[in-house]
Amino acid sequence: MATEAQVRGYLLEEVIAWLLRRSGYELLTEQVAGDPALEMTGAGLAVRGRSARHQADVLGEFPWVASTGGAVVAPSRP
Repeated sequence: MATEAQVRGYLLEEVIAWLLRRSGYELLTEQVAGDPALEMTGAGLAVRGRSARHQADVLGEFPWVASTGGAVVAPSRP
């Protein structure tokens, strides 16, 4: 039987996944071909960090990349 802490952790993961989907992100649930930063482990999807692998409970990717790296600035009004 799951403990209260485990159930709370699971519910938190589900809420974060729901928020990511509603914000336009695509959830990543398996390793993406050609992406060396992601790999499947016995515990699920892992992200390769600077010094170790980290389990990714919820991971999302935005479907498009902005064409500019600069800040988006609203035009000034006359």
